[in-house]
Amino acid sequence: PKTQLDIVEVQGDASISLEQEYELQGDALRIWFTPVEMGGKSAAPDAAPRQGPTPPPRVERVAGVGKVVLKSPQATARTKWLDVVFQSIALPPEVPGAGGSLFGLQEPSNSVASAPAPQGRRAPPRKPAPTLPLDIQSDSIRALVSRDADEPTRMALANLVADGAVTVTQPMKPGQPPVQILGNHLDVKNILPAQQLVTVTGSPAQIRSDVSRLEGHDIRLDRQRNLLNVVGAGVLQYPVNMALDGQPLDQPQLLQVKWAERLEFNGQTADFYEKVEASLRQMVMRCNAMHVSLVNPLRFDDPQLQKLAPQQLQLAKIVCENKVELDSAEYQGNIIVSRSFGRLGQFEINNVTGKTVAQGPGYFMEWRRGQRQGDSRANTNKVAKPTARSESPRDWTYSRIDFQGLMKGNVRERFTRFEDHVEIVYGPVPHATDRIEADELPEGAASITCDALMVEQYAETDAAPAFVKLSAEGNTKLELEWDGHPFHAQADEVKFDESKDYYLLRSIGAQKVIINREPTTNDPRGLIKCSRVDIQHPSDPSRRVFKVQQATVLNGVQPGG
Repeated sequence: PKTQLDIVEVQGDASISLEQEYELQGDALRIWFTPVEMGGKSAAPDAAPRQGPTPPPRVERVAGVGKVVLKSPQATARTKWLDVVFQSIALPPEVPGAGGSLFGLQEPSNSVASAPAPQGRRAPPRKPAPTLPLDIQSDSIRALVSRDADEPTRMALANLVADGAVTVTQPMKPGQPPVQILGNHLDVKNILPAQQLVTVTGSPAQIRSDVSRLEGHDIRLDRQRNLLNVVGAGVLQYPVNMALDGQPLDQPQLLQVKWAERLEFNGQTADFYEKVEASLRQMVMRCNAMHVSLVNPLRFDDPQLQKLAPQQLQLAKIVCENKVELDSAEYQGNIIVSRSFGRLGQFEINNVTGKTVAQGPGYFMEWRRGQRQGDSRANTNKVAKPTARSESPRDWTYSRIDFQGLMKGNVRERFTRFEDHVEIVYGPVPHATDRIEADELPEGAASITCDALMVEQYAETDAAPAFVKLSAEGNTKLELEWDGHPFHAQADEVKFDESKDYYLLRSIGAQKVIINREPTTNDPRGLIKCSRVDIQHPSDPSRRVFKVQQATVLNGVQPGG
């Protein structure tokens, strides 16, 4: 009997079997242990020797240098420097479903459910499914292992610290790629069987599988509360089956989110802060704060998570705050057919219903390839800046909507309503970078200001190209070019059907539609007051129609006056 620990040192490609199926290999090993009597208590200096076989010594600490390998049923650790300390404490009761692996992952098995036994025969006992141990690699590993004081065969990892080129691999079921943790520093604290804190840092650190990747300089997991935090800048990649605008995708696409300050995830809502950029397909969202919620909550450390993606990982809502930018493009093959850009104060989209809400002030710009119906010639008077050289000025249709209040709509039903000091400018342009100014409209362009504007989008069909319908109400003003001269109109309501190049201006109650035009020799009418005006305004002047109903003033003179 000794009052101090016994020490065993082994040099040169050593291998030692320890208690509980632990095996230690290395170039140089050192083991601290105490002899243990029957019953699991340490021998006292004055204790009388007992009869019977000598129990195996109890390991208190192991260390190794060189090519060190520590194998156990739960994990295999490979390192250049290892130090593991065992402590005897009263372990809490085991928690069902807490998981036996190092990181609390429910350990997968490669067993196949046994077939039912033939009738009249007892089914053989089902063998426990073999577990797939973790593989941990780093330059150095320090660990604290708790041994139950009353039941020494029960052990639990209390703390593990790994430094330098850390790689942790969690195998999945056969045929599934593993989940990996990579970084420069790893700290795992098991406070209770179901309370585990994991911190991994690096330049950057990563948690990845074949379908997802989380990257950051400081990644923290709280398993019990199902919290994931990334302190500082980071990147998240994950496949989804729905676009950022709520439209279903033909096949899963990789969603990528970048941020500059932090990420907080509680199992159902992920909050990203500072210089956030989410991109999917040809759409990008940028803002200073983004909140993404899921339809169904999930556990980030669930080993079956990669099986959920992307079929069951569905986005419920995306909320963007502060300096929101939306940038998207649409392609047919390798040819771009539309592109759009928007800037808003706040934007929210419900990915389940398709509803959208935005807070102004803000604006949207859009370029769509193709001529409007009825357009057949290039403009010979004014053109949008800059002047086209090799393309027709009607290769693209440009529009810009500015608003001060709310924007409400539905991306699936393809309509949007803008409120409070709304202005839309639209018309043909040569390129998908050219713009039209409201105070210098080219032929075929127009400007509408109003209190509220409804925009309805109609998809392309075999019979007709895509087009929009506009419905403006409240203090509406319409400006366009008519045969190279300005045309101004005021009405309670203005409607526009792009597929027909058709305008409808109407008054409500005693109010009148007021038309101001620059008089010409062929058409001396300069001022018109009436209840309704129908305007057909194709690019070909010979096909234009201007129809007035219930006129009270023509050219400043009342009819019959």
